[in-house]
Amino acid sequence: MKIQIEATTQQLNSLIQLLEPNSELADLKQQLVTAIAMDNHEQMDDIPKPGDHPIIDRFE
Repeated sequence: MKIQIEATTQQLNSLIQLLEPNSELADLKQQLVTAIAMDNHEQMDDIPKPGDHPIIDRFE
């Protein structure tokens, strides 16, 4: 099942804390953690910057 949730990062972090003790919900918790990380990801950081080595990837 797929659902869409509108929440602030603070609200999602609070929900993650509630899910933490329940091992049955570990997958759901990981999905929330990933969603927060993806929301904070800037695509412009994926574009090579002047001075970047042409072969070696830049790691965040």
